[in-house]
Amino acid sequence: GTSFIEDALAVKKRDRDLYDHEYVSIPVGYGTDVFKNLEIREINDEEVNRFDNVVGGLDWGFADDPFAYTRSHYDSRTRILYIFDELVGTNLLNREVTSFISGKIANNPRELIVADSAEPKSIAELADLGLNIIGAKKGNGSVETGTKFLQELNGIVIDPVRCPVAAKEFATAEFEVDKNNNVLPRVKDENNHTSDGIRY
Repeated sequence: GTSFIEDALAVKKRDRDLYDHEYVSIPVGYGTDVFKNLEIREINDEEVNRFDNVVGGLDWGFADDPFAYTRSHYDSRTRILYIFDELVGTNLLNREVTSFISGKIANNPRELIVADSAEPKSIAELADLGLNIIGAKKGNGSVETGTKFLQELNGIVIDPVRCPVAAKEFATAEFEVDKNNNVLPRVKDENNHTSDGIRY
């Protein structure tokens, strides 16, 4: 029917490998790449100045596991996500990251930040220091649901200069594979600090 053809053509435009696999029955490999809708390119200041739907994402970390903060703009009309700012590092104190974030959002100090809800004490501290921060709603299947939402976007644009860690994490994200090389519907839990923040 018409809707089937429209869906197929939309998939073909967004992800040629997926189209070849699902509609033409061409083998396209193991398919362990998570995000096939990436566009790694410069996002210039002119674009950033037009962004009007910016939200921060925050994944807690301190020593071996890094702290990761990202800023992204979602264009709901085109269904494209733009990731254009990040702070990733270890041994960062809450006051340090608050100072950094405050500088980034000086033009909109009430910019929303959604953080991993696993650290309510840190969320409360950053809120007391003046940030508009809330904890993410998490539950069974939230990782899979968030990942699926990102996969189904028409594009995820990441600036590799402004966001080198996010560009690398998204480009190298893979699904787990079992001992028989069957692809599992779980993303490997490694090098996913910025992508976790974006999901929140």
